[in-house]
Amino acid sequence: MSALRAAIAELSRRGDTPEVRVALAEARFRLALRTDPAEAVELLRAAAEADPFQPKVFLHLGRLLHLQGRYSCALREYRRAAELVPDSDRVRRLVALAEHGLGPAKKRVKPTADTWLLLLLDELAKPKPARAQVTACLEHATGTERAVAAILLLATGEHPAKVRDLADDPVLDAVLELAEERDPAAFVGTAAEHLRAGTLPIELVCCTHFAKYRHLPALDALRLLDRYPADLRDQDCFTELEIAVLDACARRAWAEDRLDEAKLLWRETIPLDPHRVPVAVNLALLAARTRSAEEYGPAWARLAELLYLHAAAAGNVQLMLEDRVTLHRAISQNSRQRHVLGRDLPDEEQLRSWLRDPEALEVWLREWDCHYLNARLGFRSPTYRLGVRTTAARDALVRHVDAELRPRRWTGIGVFCDLANASFAEARAQRHDDYLELEKARADALTDETFHHALLLRRLLHALTDTPNPLRQGLLLARHLFALPWPDFQPLCVERGLVDPGVDLDQLFEADLIRLAAGENRLEDLDACIELLPHRLAPRAFRCRALQQAGRLDEAYAEALEALKEPVVDEDLPRRAGLVGLLGAIGREAVPAHLSEFGDRAGLEAFVDAARVALDRFPHAGSLRVHLARTLTALGGAERMTEAERLLAEGVAIALTDEQRQEFEQALTSTGEAAEVDTARRRVLELFNAALDGARDAVDEYNEARYAGMAHRSLAKIRRALDDLAEALTVAEQAGLRREVAELEKWLDHLGELEGELQRRGVW
Repeated sequence: MSALRAAIAELSRRGDTPEVRVALAEARFRLALRTDPAEAVELLRAAAEADPFQPKVFLHLGRLLHLQGRYSCALREYRRAAELVPDSDRVRRLVALAEHGLGPAKKRVKPTADTWLLLLLDELAKPKPARAQVTACLEHATGTERAVAAILLLATGEHPAKVRDLADDPVLDAVLELAEERDPAAFVGTAAEHLRAGTLPIELVCCTHFAKYRHLPALDALRLLDRYPADLRDQDCFTELEIAVLDACARRAWAEDRLDEAKLLWRETIPLDPHRVPVAVNLALLAARTRSAEEYGPAWARLAELLYLHAAAAGNVQLMLEDRVTLHRAISQNSRQRHVLGRDLPDEEQLRSWLRDPEALEVWLREWDCHYLNARLGFRSPTYRLGVRTTAARDALVRHVDAELRPRRWTGIGVFCDLANASFAEARAQRHDDYLELEKARADALTDETFHHALLLRRLLHALTDTPNPLRQGLLLARHLFALPWPDFQPLCVERGLVDPGVDLDQLFEADLIRLAAGENRLEDLDACIELLPHRLAPRAFRCRALQQAGRLDEAYAEALEALKEPVVDEDLPRRAGLVGLLGAIGREAVPAHLSEFGDRAGLEAFVDAARVALDRFPHAGSLRVHLARTLTALGGAERMTEAERLLAEGVAIALTDEQRQEFEQALTSTGEAAEVDTARRRVLELFNAALDGARDAVDEYNEARYAGMAHRSLAKIRRALDDLAEALTVAEQAGLRREVAELEKWLDHLGELEGELQRRGVW
């Protein structure tokens, strides 16, 4: 089919010449024979437009329209074919059938020698065949054909007495013999004899048996089947008879409200054909009618399994596709309607009620996703099959299939998933899209449905905000929400007018989940959130915080460092700063709490010792590094000041963010200034102590021996002390040591007075 599509696309690009039109019509005709009826009709009409002289095109187009019950349209196409091949018996018969379909019940088309059998079959297929029309058809039947017609009448329930005179044929005589046999046991014996003799085919015997005995009670019907010889019962046709008998009895029990009996009889057909879809449908409907909680889920799951199994076995995802779409949509809607009645949007109370029923919520989510995936597979347009023809959309669908369908323990589901993924890959590889306009309306409807489904999921996420531990249910909702490639779907939603151009759906949905995760401490749920949003820093930050709160400081520290190495989207820049702060908190927490509440110098020194150990363990704990440096600065001393400057310089070198680097640089500048002040203070203290010592010596000498020579010596010492105080005052003023300046000025005044006293008492 792909080769034909490629040929059509290639021919469509060529010039409009007779040769091209003929080739294009032929390619479209051949493709129509291999595709579904809706597309085939469009292809055949296009072929007829390209080449209006091909009777086979009009013939097949008429047949498709005829099968759809569009008799007037079919008749028009048949007549166009008849104009091209007026001697065709086949076309004449088809014209008659179409006219018959159009005719009123009391004025049927008269059968002819060419059309009587077709008209007879058409009449017998109706629930209530018209006796007059049947008689008119039989008037044209002769020989074996008349016998076949008589047998057909018997199969539709006609009484044998009204059929006996229609033909003289051994096959008809044998069938009538069976039909007129009143004793069931004798019927079986006679049927076996005819089968042994080859008078009748087993298919005809089985049809006659079913027509005659389908109304027997179930046990009697089954006992009668057991009377057939074993070699006959082993044939496939007899198996079909058994299934038909069991099904007829089950349907009768269903109609008479004997549901347990109906269930038992339908289950009896499973060993005969385990893969029969109609049986699975009946059992699923029965489970729904009986409201059996134990049987409802397994029955519908078995039906779904068979629908996928048949597609896998045929190697065609299109097989039973509409059945799968309908099934998943029905189950999804049924789960929704437990709490949301009708099609209106649910109110807040309905949403909360729905959230309190996790089973119904999960079924709704799962089945809607399966409905969506199968709906995508139903598009022939490669663009609509993917949603958007991009690699990201294809990969998202492949992940969606593998996440939603592959884990199910269904026979053949792995093969189906491979087929589905191959279909998506084929769509991505296709260069041309011949169905873009044909399927646009259906694709737009699916886009609208998908968007409104997403909005409902978002409302459910918001409704979780006030519930305890909301993240777990939020993750369930988000997994289904993020299965769709919203960055690719965003333009579609904008084009459809579903969302404003400035709204980023992906960021919007991510923000909803992150809001739920912000207060979560359970690591397994945070891990799932990280897996769902691997590109976002926020869930990682929440996990690090949870580890810290659990006392697992080393793990929290290591994971925070790893998270900070990853690229950060703009929305997560505040989280980055928060992680840097968390590293500092981890370092501070590693220092015993009682050491952080120091009140004296001994307490400061104990804190410094503990903080050094914690910083060796957590070197990126920025706030601890700054705190330790400030404490060392407060304690003072050359060694401590040097250590503080070294710690801050290391911080600048290993800073994790520009903001942290600036903080370290500012602290380093302050520490350098503090070091200069500390040096000045120590020099002032040194000079001050030297001055006081000199002054005391001078006073002591003068008091011990008061004579002129000693006064002179004491005065010299006082003046040296004054020089030391003056130098200390200069240093203190330059360093801004206000308290020291005030103290030194008092001592300068005091020693100045002492100098004057010595001068007055001395001899010079």
